Amino acid sequence: FNRHISDLDFYVNYVDGYSTSFQGPNYNLSHITTKNVSMAVKRYPLAEPRGIKAHFIMDHNGILVLSGVSCLFHPIEKNEVSDNSTKEKSAFEKIGSTLSGLFGGGSSSSGNDKISPEQDTPINTTNNSDVNPTGANSVNFTNNSAFSENQTRSHVDDNVSGEDQATVVVKSTVPFSEPIDSEVVYVDFPDLTSKQFTLSQSKLHELREADRAKAALEQSINQLETLLIDTHDKILTDYKMYGTESELSQLDNTLQSASSWFYEQGHDGLKSDYDLRIREIQSLLNPIERRFNEVKYREKAILSFDKTIGLAQKTLNEMIELSQLFSRTLETISPELQQQKPSTSTSEQATKESPWKNIFNEAEIDILRNKINESKIWLAESSEALNKSLTYQDPPVLVSAIQSKEAELSRETVYHTTKINLWRSEIARMFAEQSKINATSVPLKEEAQTPPSSSDEETIPKPSTINEDQEPTLKPTQTPRPEL
Repeated sequence: FNRHISDLDFYVNYVDGYSTSFQGPNYNLSHITTKNVSMAVKRYPLAEPRGIKAHFIMDHNGILVLSGVSCLFHPIEKNEVSDNSTKEKSAFEKIGSTLSGLFGGGSSSSGNDKISPEQDTPINTTNNSDVNPTGANSVNFTNNSAFSENQTRSHVDDNVSGEDQATVVVKSTVPFSEPIDSEVVYVDFPDLTSKQFTLSQSKLHELREADRAKAALEQSINQLETLLIDTHDKILTDYKMYGTESELSQLDNTLQSASSWFYEQGHDGLKSDYDLRIREIQSLLNPIERRFNEVKYREKAILSFDKTIGLAQKTLNEMIELSQLFSRTLETISPELQQQKPSTSTSEQATKESPWKNIFNEAEIDILRNKINESKIWLAESSEALNKSLTYQDPPVLVSAIQSKEAELSRETVYHTTKINLWRSEIARMFAEQSKINATSVPLKEEAQTPPSSSDEETIPKPSTINEDQEPTLKPTQTPRPEL
């Protein structure tokens, strides 16, 4: 804003810079008001104000944001001011000297002699506390009263000539700027009141509900369309054997009516109408689909149950074998070994239970045997009944019943298998400890049974009678050098 030396206000907006006339709504973003411009101008009387500059930056959202306002100044050349005043003063002096020469008869040199001492004696600016010259790179007049006093002295004091003013110069001629206070009011989006905020929240809630309703409607439309196409294809191929004639005809009629309604209605219907057609088709399709799935997964369930029965039979055989092994061990173990076993065992082993006990009693074996027999009989009867049933009739035995029987037998089998594995690990640990004890006891017995050799007898020193009056003499023993 050139040549502005007072406060001003302006608006910031977006317009087309190439258009000559702007016509349209109000696109104002902010209203900016400057403050204390005139005070800044008065603060620098020896500088010429060139206008006001507003600095903007653009944020990440593309919005212009005011970063600062400054007033631009250009320093005035002091030599020009002093020269102009000197020329004016010298002209008056010439006129005065001419008049005094004509009327007073005096020479003009006397006037010059009075002025010459003042011209030859410059003002000592270092002793003047009112003048603070700045550096060479910038002009920063901080003491405003000093400059006003200097100007007053130059006009009042008659003893100071025009040449004295030329000594108070600004050493730098670089333009400078002074920050200006400003006030920014954003007018594009004013703050909402409590009522407006509540209204906005309600609108947002309505929009979210509308989006949810639209998504639910689209889901129902897609579900109905997919159901119509898939069901029509399945009743002609896969589901044809698993429904009666009345069920298939009724389902076919429902599909035709729903298809005609769907293509007439399109995507403009209500969600409840689409859901109603879906429920009608599902109610007729579920019995047929259930029979199809029973036949589809029945064979796999029967094979899995038969495999579980085989594993249970294998576990039962191991239980019987371990019980027989325990019985034979009790018969073959000798009473002497039973008496020696507690004495040779350590205190830690004595506190533990012996792993040679019978881990399965007759009741557990009978329970597992009965479950296996019941499962075999039930599976055989169920398979026979399923083979006699027709595909379009409800099956006498469901796949879920077969899986339930299998889970019951598998749970009992896993319990006994876990006991067998624990017993085997305990037996392995016991044999490992016994082998360590045997390995350490055998060398001790061999050393105790071997007699000492003749060389050992020679090395053993024999006791000799020592005289009490005679002192014992110690002789160094010579040990043979080992052969390398």
